[in-house]
Parts: sequence; structure tokens; C-alpha cells
Amino acid sequence: MASVLERVIYLDSRDADTYLATKIYTDNTGTSATKILHSYCAFNLIETIAVPENMDIEVSLNSATIPYSFYNIRVGVNDRINYAVFEKSGTNYINGGTASFNVPEGNYSALSLAVYLSTALDNKTGTENPLASNNYNFDYTQNWNGDLGKFEFGILATGASAGKNLQFRFIIDENLPDTMITELGLDPIDEFFAFEGLVANDVAHQSPNYVDVNGNLHGLFVRTNLTSSNTMESQSKTFSNILSRIPITSGPGEVIFKEPANSGHKSVVQTKAISEVVIKLTDDRNNLLDLNGLHFQ
Repeated sequence: MASVLERVIYLDSRDADTYLATKIYTDNTGTSATKILHSYCAFNLIETIAVPENMDIEVSLNSATIPYSFYNIRVGVNDRINYAVFEKSGTNYINGGTASFNVPEGNYSALSLAVYLSTALDNKTGTENPLASNNYNFDYTQNWNGDLGKFEFGILATGASAGKNLQFRFIIDENLPDTMITELGLDPIDEFFAFEGLVANDVAHQSPNYVDVNGNLHGLFVRTNLTSSNTMESQSKTFSNILSRIPITSGPGEVIFKEPANSGHKSVVQTKAISEVVIKLTDDRNNLLDLNGLHFQ
């Protein structure tokens, strides 16, 4: 009977030799700075793990402790809202203008996102208004219907524009990867989602789909340089460097655990000498996570 040789490697991102990604961020004073992302790092092993020529080695993730310190709305991932506003004249829509708006990153619930956008997109004027050349003012309303799991939208012309029938359109473009789509309950196959109104508080216009503010954060993926031929993912349709997927069952501010009782599948390591281990933590769509200064083990 062949003997089995096991090795356990404990990795703490505080001990990484190299951090492989940085991020530009802007604080609440408007100052920009660069910060290191601890979720993508490399460890150089002083003692190389050598694999005999007549043997293969398998690797699996035994356990993990990862802080839920990343956000569900993230810069460059799902923070952009592209929209347009038109004036309805008879059966025609005229004087339209387009604009984009970036939601500050953070952990939003469906309710808090609705409250924020109702204020942030409300009554835009000047350079922020896509109809600035016509000086149109409008009140934008977004409510959360928890019974249906959908947003309800409304728009009303105000001020000197009162009485006009304005139409608001969410522009849906999957070619812009940071566009907020599922987080608003929109259908990605549509070109746009539109609503209009002449009556105050008219929010009968519901999002077509169930709202999912967590977007791409249903599972956390641990990726490594040690494996590349045992796990295939549907996004790339090829073999990938995924070592394990950890379901996210904790809430923001808590800790995500992977217990040793379920080590998951094992992957064959291609190299015969392991001297470096690279770990990368991503979301469902291979976007690197920002642990906001915290570390994982």
C-alpha cells in the first residue's frame, strides 16, 4: 500500500512577501491615495516542497478565516448608473440627454440604496442635469417594495419645468462592466428601462426583476498558482486557478469561515517543486476583493 505524505501550510496575509495589487481611492475629503490590497499576495517558502518524480501531489483548502470587510457596491465593479432624460411631446420623446452617476462604494441594503438614490438623483440641475441645456428640473423617486423584492421608480418635473412630462431611462449596457444592473432589478438583455409621470409620488413603475444588491457576492473564490487544470469555470469556459469556493453566509462586519470538516475537492499540482504560493480572493466574476486594510488566514 502506497504511503501518503501530508503537509499543511498555514498562510496569514500579514506575512506575505509581496502584495500584487493596489487600488486608488478617494476619501471623504476628496483626497486620492493608493492603498495595498491584502487579498492578492505571494508567499516565498524558505523550505521548498519537493515532489518525487514518481509521485503526484494534490492540494486542497483545509480552512479559512476571511473578514467580511469588502463592499457589495464597489468602484469599477458595479457603481455606475447610466441614464437619460427626455421630454414627452405627444407621442414623441424630445430634447433627450444622457449622463452617468457613480454610487459611492459601501455595503447597501435594498432600502438604503433606494433612499440614497432618491436624494442623489433628485432635482439635478446645471452640469449634473442631462437636460441642462433646457434647464429642466425634476424630482427622482425610488422606493423599496420588500413584499415583491423590487424597486418602484418615479419622476416628476418641478420648478419652471412643472407640468412637463419627463421620461427617465436607465441605460443598460453589458459592455460597460461597472454598470449597476442586477442591483437595480433591471434586465440585462434590455437596451433600457424607462418610466415617466405627471403626478407627484407616482411610483407604480416597478423594476422588471427581483433586486439583488449583493450582485456578484454570493460566494468567495480562493485562487492560487498551485492549480490550473482541475477546475473549470463557466465565465471563461476554460480551466482556471480556483482552489475553492466559500459560500458567503456571514454579514458585513462579520467573519467568513470555511470549516476543516469540508475540505472540498483536491487538485493536482503541476510543479514538482513548490517555492512560492500565490493567493487571490475574488468574487463570483473574478473581481479582486478589497478587504479594506484587514487580513485573512
